[in-house]
Amino acid sequence: MEFLWPFLLIILIGMIIVLLVQFILHFIDQRNVELKNKVYLYLPQGQAEILPWRETLWAPAHHGELVLEGDRLKIAQSSRGVLRFYDETTVRLDSLTDMSIDTIDADSSEDNIRLHLNSGRLWANVVPSDYVSTNFLIETDHLRITSSGGIFEISSINNESVRVIKDQVSVEVLDRSGEREVVLEQIKIGVGQEIDLTPDTLETMIARQPVNILAAVSDSWKLTDWYGWNIQEDLEPTIYVSTNTNTKPAQVSVSEETPAEVDVINSVPDLAPDLVPVVTIISPEENPYFLSSGEQAISIRGSTTPNTVKVTVTSYDTAGQIFNYVLQQYQAGEESWTYHAAISYGNLHEGRNLFSIVAENESGIKSKPVSMIVEVETKIEEIQSTTEGNNTETAAVLTKPMVLSLNNELLPENGVYETAAEGVTIMGSVSSVASKVFVNDYQLTKFTAGSGVWTYYLKSEFLNYEPGTNVYQVYAEDAKGNKSEILKFEVYRETP
Repeated sequence: MEFLWPFLLIILIGMIIVLLVQFILHFIDQRNVELKNKVYLYLPQGQAEILPWRETLWAPAHHGELVLEGDRLKIAQSSRGVLRFYDETTVRLDSLTDMSIDTIDADSSEDNIRLHLNSGRLWANVVPSDYVSTNFLIETDHLRITSSGGIFEISSINNESVRVIKDQVSVEVLDRSGEREVVLEQIKIGVGQEIDLTPDTLETMIARQPVNILAAVSDSWKLTDWYGWNIQEDLEPTIYVSTNTNTKPAQVSVSEETPAEVDVINSVPDLAPDLVPVVTIISPEENPYFLSSGEQAISIRGSTTPNTVKVTVTSYDTAGQIFNYVLQQYQAGEESWTYHAAISYGNLHEGRNLFSIVAENESGIKSKPVSMIVEVETKIEEIQSTTEGNNTETAAVLTKPMVLSLNNELLPENGVYETAAEGVTIMGSVSSVASKVFVNDYQLTKFTAGSGVWTYYLKSEFLNYEPGTNVYQVYAEDAKGNKSEILKFEVYRETP
């Protein structure tokens, strides 16, 4: 029997090693699950409240705070919040958004996230996993949105809407008026599409009458500050750093050179002078905003971060000339600003008016611009027709088109936009009487007559975007074939 002892010892040692490895792997797996089930809230702007699970009193939420399954969040007015999940999946919450975290359940084979948007709007960038299946689900009162990866926006304010920027989502329209939930319709929403569920549309669907709520994403939505901020964050995400999981706020850094550790302090810190300011528009809430008949003035109000020392508003006259105005009544450190525009001041004219607002800190660092469009009713000019019978006809002024943005950036004052991007999306405005828009004599087939907004895409495969200088000439035509003045600008594409 003695000759068996060495073999038994080897077997015993092998069993111990196997058990030890299994224990270590189990510990690592459990540790990964614990990390995956944690979500952090960051506040790049303003304040928020949190209602922890099973609690009845709301408490202030802090930057870098750990939020858990069952918690509910409210973002304050003129504020924004960011939820960062373990896999870099991000959900951004707009001002006055109320959202509940129903489920955070992640294991080694599947990730299940379930949120409920009670009101407001959110922007989700869901990162798909190469190793486990992802089931990211968000509900509103009458919609259930499911994604396994992609970028999309959900709004629940007056209507309930979903817009998709990347990949696709599945949406179920729900009737919850009875004892049992009923799925009225299932819709696949692809890139560049949206659904907008109004109360009237919901009633039509409940009555089992046919209705189509799927449409292309509106160009006016792409002009909003909310859209521009999220697109920029998806391209160049802000880096948030927190060193522990308590409820004390941590500093935020927007630099890629963020140190490994950040000190945690006991109160919300003042923004450092070198941090990028953030400016927003509070009112009017509608964008574009249409002045009522007879109105000749408007006040645009907004907020900015405390490290702001100067706020500049850029406006354009009917010829497209740029005017920069520094708000004289704004004092450094103030968190609110007001800009007055009026026809009598010369900074408001008939037709479409674009105002771009930028905040600047003491180091000269400027915020991302936010834009406001104000539509002023165009007066109809009576002209005497030379046709037989001397009939009097009317015609509206056909003004020169304008460029509102290029890849969500303003066209520089010199009319030359420089970029290394592989493609450029140009968004512009035009007189409401325009029935056609041409770029380099190419008619924009997707332009809608009377919409006042046009979009043009630059790509190499379209043969309209080459390395070096590209010159573009834009003009409009009305229904009678009258042509507007030509807008000329350049895009310089940098070579790699």
